Amino acid sequence: MWVFLSPGLLYAQQDLLKYFPDTTISQVDTTRWSNRGSFSLSASSTGLSNWAAGGNSSISVVGNTVYGMRRESSKTIFLQQIDMAYGLVYLASTSFPIRKTSDHLINTTSFGLKVSPKLSFASLLVFQTQFDAGYKYSTDNGVDKRELISEFLSPTLVNISLGLQFINKKSFVTVISPVAGKLTIISNDSIASLGNYGVPKGSNFNGQLGPNIYLDLTKEFMENGKFKSSLNLFSEYEKIGKIDINWTYMFELKVNDWFSANFSGQLIYDDDINVTRDDETVGPALQLRYVLGLGIKKTF
Repeated sequence: MWVFLSPGLLYAQQDLLKYFPDTTISQVDTTRWSNRGSFSLSASSTGLSNWAAGGNSSISVVGNTVYGMRRESSKTIFLQQIDMAYGLVYLASTSFPIRKTSDHLINTTSFGLKVSPKLSFASLLVFQTQFDAGYKYSTDNGVDKRELISEFLSPTLVNISLGLQFINKKSFVTVISPVAGKLTIISNDSIASLGNYGVPKGSNFNGQLGPNIYLDLTKEFMENGKFKSSLNLFSEYEKIGKIDINWTYMFELKVNDWFSANFSGQLIYDDDINVTRDDETVGPALQLRYVLGLGIKKTF
């Protein structure tokens, strides 16, 4: 299984080559494109009746599709991948029962010039947004409220990177990128007025330049188990020493050709993004997310 590193990628870290069959440099076919993808669908349900501790009955569904293309020669490699996910949850006994749990659209394009079978100079362009509107929910004097905080193209994240890529045994990748650009665009003026996503309040655009280091590891364990980890570190030239961290990980256990179980999570720290902390104060904070899933997964 191939693993590809995407330098400068703070919000859309994807190992592009994982969706292509195993090959070696000497086996590269330069006459045609290769392509591969996967589709997964998972669901869960929680039912409560006269439950003393409180809570809400719920039903959730999440779907994810990834499709990639590759063309490689002895000197160059071109990759393109589209990653789409969307999920909803139904919460009973609330004013806004249908809420979004997952939503992203990521298009990644890369081109590399090989220096050796393990080393290459690579450029990368990543475009990321979401399909649907996202809301921040709250309760005021017993009344449920929601505030629009995202929608299609608000925000849009664009990452452009140049760097040196090292691949070792198709399981460990290191990329050092002295030049990486991170652009955040908010097309909706009402969302821009909130000052979220590192964009100054009232502005529709924020750009950053700085070095980037990325580490990626894929390790198989047991017969059908796999662990994947991607760590991205970025520091703006004007704020060298203040490091933005984006770490994603996943444990996956394949049940059979159709079903799989996985535990995944993400840790983010960005000094430019203010969030409402657990103690109700506002400012930069460590953001944590995890998902435990069981469902259908099929590659094609």
